[in-house]
Amino acid sequence: MDSITLAVLSHNSAATLDRCFAGLTPAPRNSHLVLLDNASTDDSVSIGKKHGASIVYLDNAHQFLTGLNAALTRCGTSWLLFVSNDVFLAPGSLETLMIQSRIAPLCIIQPALYNVNGSPNHLGARYVWPGVGLTHTTHGKRALEPIQLFATSCFLIHREVIERVGLFEEALAPAYYEDVDYSLRCAHRGIPRYLCTMAPATHLSTFTFHQLYTKPQLSEFCRVHRRWVVQRHF
Repeated sequence: MDSITLAVLSHNSAATLDRCFAGLTPAPRNSHLVLLDNASTDDSVSIGKKHGASIVYLDNAHQFLTGLNAALTRCGTSWLLFVSNDVFLAPGSLETLMIQSRIAPLCIIQPALYNVNGSPNHLGARYVWPGVGLTHTTHGKRALEPIQLFATSCFLIHREVIERVGLFEEALAPAYYEDVDYSLRCAHRGIPRYLCTMAPATHLSTFTFHQLYTKPQLSEFCRVHRRWVVQRHF
């Protein structure tokens, strides 16, 4: 079996970490569990240690983007599964993702993300010009469905993809539209992105950001970053 790093990003997420780690068990053979802690002041680190995770201490300078790139730069295994602290993989989803990775080895695969009420959170999306608007894609019944846009809240990426495409653009810190930029960069290099329809997960969405920013601030990040992506790619 290919080796894999399971990287969980946390910032004051003690309320969600036990459930997040539960979705990563049983861990595959040749796996390495890491908690990337972004300057938490609660019990996040203690919970990570309880679950046997190695701890990487970050300074919270760019919040989500710093943690995301820290995971990529520290990946010494064949695969990296990046998981935000507010994403909970369903039982069996991790195993399903690893099985599907053997079918399409050089790629990015995201689980099927749903909201707490069962409605779609992110099931892959396509771009709508102008302005890089997004809309959900209609999928068939294949286990791996090609998608244009993958979600950075939880995704499986091969190390060679990281080597070819590089890190996420920290000009888009703290977050928003970094997924669009990276997906377009992958598309330019012929690297596929897939939705694994048989690997469901629940995503609370902006659990951490709502602790740090107001809604107007988050809306402004979206507006500025959308314009940045359009200017860069179109």
